[in-house]
Amino acid sequence: MLSAYFDEFIGQDDDVVLVVLTSAYHGDSDFEDQAEAFAASQPGRWDRAKLPRVLFHPKVEARKQAAVATSQAALRAAFFCVS
Repeated sequence: MLSAYFDEFIGQDDDVVLVVLTSAYHGDSDFEDQAEAFAASQPGRWDRAKLPRVLFHPKVEARKQAAVATSQAALRAAFFCVS
């Protein structure tokens, strides 16, 4: 995912940011360092100073997940009623 995002938006004037919801289930939670190491592991592919922004956000709280699920269910119900 990062490769495609970097390839598409590197050096462009687009004001973009990739938001990645994260949760460290079985490992390191320093996702910024992991992304930086990934970009550095491919020397010459990207100018790291021109990479687009990536924001790593912790897992959404259970209450917010329930609200999203409820909203998605309502949208599905509305879609099927109209179809």
